[in-house]
Amino acid sequence: MINIDDVYAYLGENEPDIANSICYASEWLLSKIDEAIEALKERRITAASNDNDEEYERLKNYRDKLKEYKRDINKYLNYVESNSSDDRDSTPSQFIPGFESDSDIAQDEMYQEKVDYAKYAVDSSKPHTLNENYTHKKICRFMYNGTKYNVTDWTDALIKICNILVKKPKKTFETLIDSPNFKGRKISYFGSKYVKDKNMKIDGTNVYVWTNLSTNAIADLIQKILIAFNENPGDFYVYLKADYTPLHYGDSKQEQIRPITLSNDEEKIGKHVQKCMRELEAKQYHFTHNELLALLNVQESKKIFGITYPFFTDNKSKIYDKNGHIRFWKEPFRFNGKYYYITSQWFDHNREKFDAWFKGINRNVR
Repeated sequence: MINIDDVYAYLGENEPDIANSICYASEWLLSKIDEAIEALKERRITAASNDNDEEYERLKNYRDKLKEYKRDINKYLNYVESNSSDDRDSTPSQFIPGFESDSDIAQDEMYQEKVDYAKYAVDSSKPHTLNENYTHKKICRFMYNGTKYNVTDWTDALIKICNILVKKPKKTFETLIDSPNFKGRKISYFGSKYVKDKNMKIDGTNVYVWTNLSTNAIADLIQKILIAFNENPGDFYVYLKADYTPLHYGDSKQEQIRPITLSNDEEKIGKHVQKCMRELEAKQYHFTHNELLALLNVQESKKIFGITYPFFTDNKSKIYDKNGHIRFWKEPFRFNGKYYYITSQWFDHNREKFDAWFKGINRNVR
């Protein structure tokens, strides 16, 4: 009989990016469960002080159920730790979700004598979102709130966005040191002590941010930091200079390595829609009044795309249907100076109509 460990083992071997993402998401979920357990504790104290035995017992059962859920999640993380395939020292960074034993720079040096890196250059003017997979991909700049910043690598991008946010009065990085949202099982992403080659100091503070992370873990951390500062992650765009993914798959001989491309037909429709709309957002496309009305209307959206929900909603409370099922992507898109949520209900038969609409929209982009 197949058990969950068999699934974890398969993903770790055949879908390492997905396995790492599960690990990272599990860390995040654990921190939220800890917050919930702490909140329930405070409510139990209140119930006890009011001699409300029924409420106290109910909250206690909720806490126990969360702890049970927490144990199930830890099974995955414990499995990942106990089944590490190498003999590295058990440094804190070893178990950071998405951490790679060889840094991206070290990976490049392994190939520098026999690889023509120019073959792996990509369009550096194309914007990407923080939700994409960045394993083996080199960043050259990012755009935040309409301003572009050149960076040397992912670590530089992390430090630079922290140095930008530290100037905002909304929140301080000191408050993130003790935040459970920024604590992993082995390390804290923010601290007050320097750890050689592991973290870096944020300008004008005594706070250090953990930098010994994989590219995907850094992208996820940037997104979490933006949310903590009440900023919109959708206003952050990544620009790449190279994609070395082909170097890490297949035969190691250079003559047999070919860049991997993905056509629209091979790309899942949901990701395709999101990517196209993020590109349109980055170009600061301005919809006409009639275009917006059509996209906000379920009947017009059905005519244009063949979908059963309006393309846009500008009301966050409407991203769920009457049964509580989410029908729109939670991450908003900014157009015409306002945030809109795009429906997530897409199927392959919608692709042709969406592409035709998007092609027409692109003709109007200056």
